[in-house]
Amino acid sequence: ITTTTSGQTGTAWTDLVGENAVKKAIVPTAANNPLNTGASNWRTRTFDDAAWPAVRSYPCVGQYLTIALAEASEKTHPQEALAVYSRQVEFHIGAGSSGYEMACGLIARMAGLRDAATQAQYVLALKHRYQRRRKLIELLG
Repeated sequence: ITTTTSGQTGTAWTDLVGENAVKKAIVPTAANNPLNTGASNWRTRTFDDAAWPAVRSYPCVGQYLTIALAEASEKTHPQEALAVYSRQVEFHIGAGSSGYEMACGLIARMAGLRDAATQAQYVLALKHRYQRRRKLIELLG
C-alpha cells in the first residue's frame, strides 16, 4: 500500500494495488465482518446487506472493491450499483477518448438497472455536458 497526498493540503489517499492489498486493508480476521466470507474471488461472491455500509466505512478502498461489489449486487442493490457506475463513467470520460468505450459499456450496463426513460434522460444529460467531445457523442448514439 502506498500513500500519496492529493492537491488538498493534508488529505492522504491510499492507493490499493491488487486483490490481496484490498483484502488486507478492509477485511479484518473477525468472523463477524460482513466482508469476510473467505471467498477468493470478489467478483463471484455474494454480499449481504451489511457489505455496502462496511465498504463506505473505509473511504480509502477506492474503486477496486466498489466495482466488484456493484457487479455482485446489481440485482439486490441496483441504486448502489448505479451510483458506482455513474462515478466510473465520469472517470472514464475524464480520461479522454481512450476511456469513451469503457464509459459507454458501463452506460449500457446501467440501462439494465433502471427504466428506459431514466436511462434516456441520463444519456441526454451526458450528451449535453460533453457536447464538444464528438467521438463520445458518436459512441453514445
